[in-house]
Amino acid sequence: MTTEERLEALEKELARAKRRNRWSLTGAALVFILGVALCGRATGPSKAQSAGGAVNEVRAGKFTLVNQDGTTRASLAVIEAGAQLVLYDAQGKVRTLLTVAKTGPELDLIDAQGEAGASLAMTVVGPSFFLRDAQGKGHADLTIMTGAGPVLSLYGAQERGRASLAVSESSSSLTLCDAQGKPRIDLGMAKTGPLLAFSDAQGKPTWFAP
Repeated sequence: MTTEERLEALEKELARAKRRNRWSLTGAALVFILGVALCGRATGPSKAQSAGGAVNEVRAGKFTLVNQDGTTRASLAVIEAGAQLVLYDAQGKVRTLLTVAKTGPELDLIDAQGEAGASLAMTVVGPSFFLRDAQGKGHADLTIMTGAGPVLSLYGAQERGRASLAVSESSSSLTLCDAQGKPRIDLGMAKTGPLLAFSDAQGKPTWFAP
């Protein structure tokens, strides 16, 4: 083989090598692009993400928020009764409870001693607002009776009813009770006019007018 023939063969081999390298680079690029596409399909926007990458839905049984010291400040969890949001103070004590149970939603405001001082609830008879003392004993509640009207009740130290005021579409009444929670005086206004009645300790009327 002459020198010219060897040079021509070498040029052809170099050309084949360049073509092989070009196809190798092209194949590698295709594999890389395909891999990026597959990864994007696996981790990119889905039903749980928006086009901008923001998460639209997170599914979990409980979330807990803590401050820089690790103190729990809030938690959202599914409990046996339903769902509950709990807010804590700087010392990690429970101060607010928002619960949705089978009986309905309820909001409790807790004092520093851990007692529910005020509660707002949707009860079976209607929406109610409760006030309690430092020992957790109820002293007042206001309920909007479904189909009837508002009822305000006041309680003594033993949580016995001492007074109640009720208003309906056709009447209104004030009831005063003794220390045992038994009604002793009733003052009412009905369609027929005013009514005043007194009762003994056994609940029997002793005097009324008119």
